[in-house]
Amino acid sequence: ALLLKDVDGVYEQDPKQNPGAGRYDSMSWSDAREQAGVLVAPKALAFAEDNKLEFNIGTPGIPSYTTIGAKTSKAAPAKSPKRLKVALLGCGVVGGGIYRRVKALPERFEIVKIMVRNRQKYLDQGYKDQEITTNFEDVIASKPDIFIDVSGPIEPALTFTKDMLSRGVHVVSANKQAVAEGGKDLLEFAKDSGAILAFSSAAGGGMPVLEMCIREAGRIVRVEALLNGTTNYMLDEIMTGKSYAEALKEAQDKGFAEADPTADVGGADAAAKIRLVALLGFGKEITLDDIPRDTIENYETDGPVNGAVKRVASCWRHREGFNAALELKDLSLNNFIAQAEGEEAHAIFYFDDGDSYKIRGKGAGRWPTTESVMADLYDISAAHMKAAPQ
Repeated sequence: ALLLKDVDGVYEQDPKQNPGAGRYDSMSWSDAREQAGVLVAPKALAFAEDNKLEFNIGTPGIPSYTTIGAKTSKAAPAKSPKRLKVALLGCGVVGGGIYRRVKALPERFEIVKIMVRNRQKYLDQGYKDQEITTNFEDVIASKPDIFIDVSGPIEPALTFTKDMLSRGVHVVSANKQAVAEGGKDLLEFAKDSGAILAFSSAAGGGMPVLEMCIREAGRIVRVEALLNGTTNYMLDEIMTGKSYAEALKEAQDKGFAEADPTADVGGADAAAKIRLVALLGFGKEITLDDIPRDTIENYETDGPVNGAVKRVASCWRHREGFNAALELKDLSLNNFIAQAEGEEAHAIFYFDDGDSYKIRGKGAGRWPTTESVMADLYDISAAHMKAAPQ
């Protein structure tokens, strides 16, 4: 277990005031009460010691930490993360959130270029002249360590992603359409390049759907999930008596829906995420045409609702093969999927041994997706630290 803090472990002195202070790789429970009282509650330390529970104290993206357990090591200088250069493709709702988060971590990351369609629009918003470009050659010339794709269309994003990977540049993608279209070929391309392709934000927002698919691949027999928090929010609002137009405007005002909501309400967005679940969880490459999709465009209730109306994304394997669907369902309120409220997202994984696993998280909006992108950035930062010579 890792107890997340704003420091990568327990130090002899406050590292912010004393940058040369030594860090402990391990520390006993009793010493931690004296040295780490500001990081861990005394009652928690006492409980851990009584039950002989070891845990780690660290920070996201730093692969070093202090293990609290039986022994105390000698303090030694800590390794600092390399400052990584970051380029963005797109800077809309999510991209703007990522920009703010990355800018707040100048010791870890530096934004070197942002590629957009309308340069003047972003200059008028206060972005720096040297950051903004409409030319991919400028992105290449900025020599980024990480390329973040938060654009929408498949192209030119997919071509740019492959170009960056071929140059050894790590890619973090929130572009589910591009990654789904790239499929196995893109995953193999990334593997051969030696660079990291991370896309945990491409499905589920703040819900770790794709991580679960990767971890449990081979034993999953069925996945049922809400993969579009925007439409879940809208359906809940419609169930309260609002019109489709009212629900859509509210979703747009809150930053859940884009100005053009076609991909959300028509199902293309959720279907792209289904393709990723199929690929990573089942090893199946499917197309959008393989996924029957119920639209919620202009949806209104046409009769009594027994529980909660949800648009459920499903993938399942069976004796005859494999299927996927995006269906409007009237679910019992006892159903875990039905219990997701507003922009929340829920998912259930069913396994070949009869077991199942439920996860939940925020499925729409700037910040859930932004935090998923940041998690990928931290992982790449950690990988750089591990690969660096001692």
